[in-house]
Amino acid sequence: MKDATLQAIKTNLTTDVEEQALHRSKPDWMQEILRGKRILLFRHLLQQHGYADMEVVDLLSDGSHLVGASPKPACFEARVRKVSSDEAAALKQVTEEECRAGFLSGAFRSLRVPTWYVANSLIFGAAASVFSFNRISRAIHFLFTRTLNLVCSYFYDDYPLLARADTAEATDFACGKLLDLLGIKFARTGGDSKGKPFDKVFGVLGLSVCVAELHQGSLVLSNKPGRLERLVELFGQVKADGAITKHMGQVLVGLLRFAAGSCTGMSLKHVCADLNRMIHAEAFPSSTEFARLCDKALRFLGVSKPRVVCVTDRKDVIHVYTDGSLEDGVAGIGAVVLDPSTGFQQVLQGQVPEALMHAWRHESGEHLICQIELFAVYCVKVLMPARLEGRRVIYWVDNEASRLALVKGQSKSPIMDRMLRALCDIEDGMHSYAWYSRVPSQSNIADSPSGGAGDEVAHALGLGAAEKFPETIPWQHLLRG
Repeated sequence: MKDATLQAIKTNLTTDVEEQALHRSKPDWMQEILRGKRILLFRHLLQQHGYADMEVVDLLSDGSHLVGASPKPACFEARVRKVSSDEAAALKQVTEEECRAGFLSGAFRSLRVPTWYVANSLIFGAAASVFSFNRISRAIHFLFTRTLNLVCSYFYDDYPLLARADTAEATDFACGKLLDLLGIKFARTGGDSKGKPFDKVFGVLGLSVCVAELHQGSLVLSNKPGRLERLVELFGQVKADGAITKHMGQVLVGLLRFAAGSCTGMSLKHVCADLNRMIHAEAFPSSTEFARLCDKALRFLGVSKPRVVCVTDRKDVIHVYTDGSLEDGVAGIGAVVLDPSTGFQQVLQGQVPEALMHAWRHESGEHLICQIELFAVYCVKVLMPARLEGRRVIYWVDNEASRLALVKGQSKSPIMDRMLRALCDIEDGMHSYAWYSRVPSQSNIADSPSGGAGDEVAHALGLGAAEKFPETIPWQHLLRG
C-alpha cells in the first residue's frame, strides 16, 4: 500500500468528527444501516486514485431510488444505436415470448410516446435490478486493484483473488484490513463456508478453477466436485423409471446449464434444450424417445472435459468473413479467411446444393436467407478443422438472426437447429475459441464472393483467383430425418 494511501487512512481515522456528523444527518433508520461505514474515507480513497464514477459515494450514503429511471453516470459512454431490421425482428419475437410467459405486460401505445411494455418481474442479473449494487461493487474492486495492487475480478459481491503462494496470507490480511477500515462486512477466511483460504483449486460462481499450472500457461475450468456425478445418477434414475416429473426436469435443466458452461463444446447445451422442450411439451414423448435422450445425456456427461484456457498462446486471431445471398433463385455462399500468424489467405465462393435448397423450400418455404448464411459458416468449418483447431477465431456475419443462433448454438427453426448441431459437433472436435461478431453488409468482404464475384477480393489480397467450395462437402445429414 502506498504511503499516500496510508496517510489518507490515518488522517480520516483520526479526524472522525465529519464522518459522525454525516451519519447524524441521516434519518434514524438509515443511520442503523450505515453504522460503521466510513463514507468519507471511501470518497477520499477513490478521489486520491482518480476514480471516475464519484457519484457512487452518494449511492452508498443516500441509497438508490426504487422507482423511476436511473440516470446514466456522466463518466460512462452512451452506447445507443439504431437497430437493424434483423435485430428489430429478433427483439420483437423475444418481447412477445416474454409477454406470453407473463414477464412483461403490453404492448401499450399512446400518441405522444413510442410503444412500451411494463416488467412484471426482474430476474437476478437484469440491468435495472442491480444497477446501483454493481456500481458500488465496481468501486470496491477499483480500491483493491489500486490501493493494494491486487490481481482480482468481481461478480456482484464475489471477489476472486489471485496471489503467489508466498504472499497469499499477507494478501488475505490486507484485503480484510481495508474492508474493516471502510466498515464493509465480508466473509472472513475460516469464519464460515464462504470464507475460503487461498488454494491452487478453488470454487467460484459454480466453477472449479485450477491455477496449479498457470505458471506453465494453462488455466483449467471445470465443474464443481459432485455435479457431473449427481447428473449421471439422476439421469440413470429417470431412465430406469421411464418417466420424469416437471419438477425433476427443471432440476436437471438447471444442473445441465451450469455443467455445460464448464465443459468444452456445446453438446450438453443441446441435451439441456431437448430436455427443456420435452418437459414443457403438451404430450410426453414415447419411452423410446425419452430413453434416447437419457442415453445421449449420459454419453456426453461421460466424455465431457474441463475447459483449458491457454494463456500463453501468442498467435493472432483468425478472421473468417462469411456471407450468403439469394438472387433469382440461386443461393450463393462466400467466405474470406485471414490468418495473420501464418499469412494464410483464402477466398471461397460457391452455391448451396440445389437438392438441399429444394428440401429446405419444401420444409420451410421461400424465406431461407438465414439458413444460407449459416450454411456458409458450416462449409468453412468442415473444410479447415486442422487450421482452426485450438485457435481463437472471429467469425464476421452480417445476418443478425444467424449470428445470434451461432452464439446460442440452437434455433427454433428446425433447419437451422440441425445445422447448428452439426456445427457444434465439428467445434467440439476442434476445441477452438469461436467468437461471432456482426459486420455491416457494406463492410463484409465476403459479400462479393457470395455473389460469384470473389476474384476482385482475391486480387485485392494478392491472390490469383477465388476458389470454389468443394462439391464434396457433406450435407445429407442436414436434411430432416
